[in-house]
Amino acid sequence: MSLTFPSTADAVVIGGGIIGLCTAIHLARKRLSVVLLEKNFIGGGPTGCSLAVISQHYTHPSLVGMARISLEIFRSFEQYYAGDCGWSEAGLLVLVGAEQEQSLRSTVEMQQARGVEVEILSASQLRSLDARLHQDDVAIASYQPTAGYADPQRTMHTLTLAAIAAGVDIRENVKANEILVASGKIRGVVTPRGTVSAPVAIDTAGPWAHQVASTAGVDIPLIPCRQVMAVLRRPVSFGAQHPIVNDFILGTSFRSEGRGSTYIGRLDRSQLNDPVDPDRYDDSLSSQELTHLCDCWQKRYPSGANAVTRGGWSGMYDVTPDWMPICDRLGPQGFYLCCGTSGHGFKFGPLLGRELANWVVNDSPSETFDFGVFSASRFK
Repeated sequence: MSLTFPSTADAVVIGGGIIGLCTAIHLARKRLSVVLLEKNFIGGGPTGCSLAVISQHYTHPSLVGMARISLEIFRSFEQYYAGDCGWSEAGLLVLVGAEQEQSLRSTVEMQQARGVEVEILSASQLRSLDARLHQDDVAIASYQPTAGYADPQRTMHTLTLAAIAAGVDIRENVKANEILVASGKIRGVVTPRGTVSAPVAIDTAGPWAHQVASTAGVDIPLIPCRQVMAVLRRPVSFGAQHPIVNDFILGTSFRSEGRGSTYIGRLDRSQLNDPVDPDRYDDSLSSQELTHLCDCWQKRYPSGANAVTRGGWSGMYDVTPDWMPICDRLGPQGFYLCCGTSGHGFKFGPLLGRELANWVVNDSPSETFDFGVFSASRFK
């Protein structure tokens, strides 16, 4: 990175989370000069706070297809980005009660029809997979053996090195104050350090994406909200790591971390009860939130009743009305936007970044990737 602030670029990417960084990498690999602006530090927003679970459990066919490709990318991360993402294959269990049984069966049939390695487990099969699970309230479960999780910090370290190697000019602690528009076209981005003249601006600012887009005259429906995470230390007597679990009965999602810890987050969409100003929000975890999340885990794993709570944190989701991403070209010529990932952003980041870069370079979306379901026009 030059000490002189850049005055021109082929494209400016706004937001240094996983989507922005991957978009910048793939643009630079296509020989574009790229400036990436991050108001804090790389991975300092929702990306760094993610559970980073990579599974294929979706009810929308397009998201299932995206998740299949995303899983392949993370399982072979070094081939794409010449470095490690901290991949750990743990398997995913989805637990539902009687009222959701038929819905899960239909979802699994759809997933199987699209090539997902997933099966329905009976009570005896669930017991064989992990006898420690309390299952009296579980009607059925599904299991994806190839699901896993990454390490957000290692992932972003690898991607940062890949971006530098590709020639991306990364500028941390530089806020995009305004997107310049003239005669219906993008002209550049104004920052406290100076203006970068460019014909393309790409808004990947997550919870801040609405603020950024508004300076280009674009209005999008986006709600930044808190997503709480708890950490506990499992007792030695608990034994081996547990699989990733999406517990739709208790409204939690959790995975192992290292040899003895568990990360627990909400899974019930109650995040919308916690809308926040992304510049002024409480990133801590209250004692009540910590107790609730850990109690849910201990109900599911009674043998972990002696687990020790280790605090937690609050990240952010950027949520759309239908909990689906917005990834579109709209407003002035040269303005692209990818946000509203509603908790899917880490998983889809490399894929969305690659496809968004292809769209910019080819001036049209890929025929093999269905951007139509992510069009902002669906909210009109």
